[in-house]
Amino acid sequence: SSRLTKILGGVRAFFAALADPSRLRLLLSVDGAPNAFKCPAVVITNNLYGKGHIPFQDRLDEGVLGLYVVKTVDLLPALSMARDLALGNWQDSPHVTTLRARIIDIVKLSSRFRRRRHITASVDGELETYSLPIRLEIKPRVLRLLKPVSLA
Repeated sequence: SSRLTKILGGVRAFFAALADPSRLRLLLSVDGAPNAFKCPAVVITNNLYGKGHIPFQDRLDEGVLGLYVVKTVDLLPALSMARDLALGNWQDSPHVTTLRARIIDIVKLSSRFRRRRHITASVDGELETYSLPIRLEIKPRVLRLLKPVSLA
């Protein structure tokens, strides 16, 4: 219901991943190009996060998906990444891969030697379970917003 809820949910998910540092094996298609990742977490956003402003976007009309892949499950690098997030230097972190896309397909997911047919994801702070494969596609300029007339 608020950005604070999303921030708290993200912090809770980060510490849950530290407590159970399993690596997911993901096969993603990013704008049609296959990408394989071994990672503890993936974040997909509507538009890219701004420089130093997690979880805020500089623009809401960019028309892209942001894909953030966390590359480490080891404690010290994860704490270093948390420090970078807190200080707003996360884009320089060697522990996060950032991609932009219009279409992301989550094709395959496995963990600890077993293929999974479902994925649990946090959507606006709520945990939901989805069947694989999943297609995420941004449709630029579909949502029309009303804004008040400036009083100046």
